[in-house]
Amino acid sequence: MRTPLCALLLAGCPGEVVSSAVLHGAEGRSAPSATPPPDTASRLRAAIAAERGRTVAHVDPLGEGPGALDPDPEGPAPVVDCVTWVQQVLARAVADAPGDAAIAAALRRIRYFAGVPGFGTRKHFVDSWLAWDPWPLRRMALPPGAADVRVRLMPRRVGAARGYRGAYVGGDAPVVDVPYLRRDDTAAWARAVPEGVFLLAAVAGPAWHADHNDGLGDMAQTHLLFLDTAARPTVWHASITAGDVRGEPLDAYLERVEGTFVGFVPWAMAPGSPRTAPGWVRDEAARVVAAGG
Repeated sequence: MRTPLCALLLAGCPGEVVSSAVLHGAEGRSAPSATPPPDTASRLRAAIAAERGRTVAHVDPLGEGPGALDPDPEGPAPVVDCVTWVQQVLARAVADAPGDAAIAAALRRIRYFAGVPGFGTRKHFVDSWLAWDPWPLRRMALPPGAADVRVRLMPRRVGAARGYRGAYVGGDAPVVDVPYLRRDDTAAWARAVPEGVFLLAAVAGPAWHADHNDGLGDMAQTHLLFLDTAARPTVWHASITAGDVRGEPLDAYLERVEGTFVGFVPWAMAPGSPRTAPGWVRDEAARVVAAGG
């Protein structure tokens, strides 16, 4: 089954589990402004440049390797979707050493809850990835009056295509709160933040869901972009429609996606933050593995 235009990251106990964003309070309105160190911005720009040549397609390119339920390679992949491309850029930027082995190790930590490979521990949705275990990212502060949406994720609909009946990190119907910057406020926000490279997670509107959801249930953040605020703010993203990675002025992009995305959640790279996932996420990953996931 193909992922619907980057809504899912990668191809994951009964009962409702409320996300840490709900249980412990969403960070979005109180987190300090993020000013990325110059070396962080430089590493992200270099990683974006290195990953710009990837072919972009409506595919689910990565899995857990030969012999696994999803036997696709663990990556990095030459053909990507919008989420896989962003994950590979992040992995390249934070890798401990040059080369595919170090990038693959960082990618494993980014793609899986607590860095534990498995279908049930994979970060299938952007919403749960960024709410529960966002390393190497941290949420940026939102201005007063920001919007928010609550979604109930349906990971079993993802696993059904693979015949997966095991457990998922967060349970079968986790609830996630997503505070976000309204689309109309995004350009002004970008002009006000320090120079750097940031991640924007686009929040889908009704038009996106009508055209692209493919019956996978509730979700909010469905496309990922890097925003470079140097000189004229520019976004870089993997475009399935165009089939390649491209950059365009933020203002032009915001005008183009009116009606498709209602807003964006901004994130800054924080490679110095602890690599260890929150305790409850580690416990959930252990539970899923023990259950055969």
